[in-house]
Amino acid sequence: TSTSTSTSAGTDGGEKKKVDVIDLHTGTQHQRRIKQSRTSSITSPRPRPTLLITTGKGKVKAGIFSRQHLLITSIESSTALPMVRDAKHRGNNPNTKMNMNVAILDPNARGDRNGMKTYEESMTTLFGHGQDHSSNANTTTSPCTAQLNASSPIYILAHSASGAQLTRYLQSDQGKHLIPRVQSIAFTDSNHSIQWLLPHPKRNNTITRSSNDNVNMPHREHDQDNDHNAHIFKFYQSPSTIYLKSTNEYRDAGWQTHVAGEVAVDAKSTSQNDIHWQHRFGTTTTLWAGTKDHSLTNWTSHQVIWNHFDKCRCLSRAMDS
Repeated sequence: TSTSTSTSAGTDGGEKKKVDVIDLHTGTQHQRRIKQSRTSSITSPRPRPTLLITTGKGKVKAGIFSRQHLLITSIESSTALPMVRDAKHRGNNPNTKMNMNVAILDPNARGDRNGMKTYEESMTTLFGHGQDHSSNANTTTSPCTAQLNASSPIYILAHSASGAQLTRYLQSDQGKHLIPRVQSIAFTDSNHSIQWLLPHPKRNNTITRSSNDNVNMPHREHDQDNDHNAHIFKFYQSPSTIYLKSTNEYRDAGWQTHVAGEVAVDAKSTSQNDIHWQHRFGTTTTLWAGTKDHSLTNWTSHQVIWNHFDKCRCLSRAMDS
């Protein structure tokens, strides 16, 4: 969802703000009014940062990580509600409680088979299209998402299958323009692979139009794709990216003792499990999520994720200043 606002004077000296809430999937729109003090600031010298939360594949909806724990445990442990609450108290200015923009995608809105297409369309609607981003010619972007389409920094929590969807999207022409804006990523039990980002095998630098035509054309797209993938490859293995993994009682020795935030994979390890892990995820900082339940990784590592985001936010502000 996304919002646009307008204000009107209240009878008690405050302002009543009318918020237009748009559902990107159904296209429906409704309005609600909230009260805001005249003395509060609603502007910022810099675009507000955006927290993007994407759930995994299955029957879950936007912001829900587990239907089972939603019924038997709690709404906090099974949904993105704690992430949204904490985002409310974070912004550009550490001395204020300016809200972060929060975007929650539902890749399963049109079924599992259309998950990637739904993900691409949702991201393009929220953040614009790479080919027309510079000219602001994206006709699918509404005024409600204009702030997301600005130069606001993006912090991403990608759970399970959405990690693969994010990687594929960033590799595409539609998602290339987002790379400079992404400040930090936290993967939780993601199923992507660093191998997707490795350079393509060496091939002939020319393309023959036909067997009877000796005129050759340079294959320039090949090198451009490799350069772009190399940038993502480097970012995924930088301090800006972390991977939080659940424990497995059959695979992980001492799985009962692992707590959230502990280093899970040693880059210098020669164990077979760690070598296999590094082949798939490279040297991405990998930490334990503190649970053996896949659907609870975001809940048990909640504080670890925010510590990571806050560290990257402080670094970003220091570099800007």
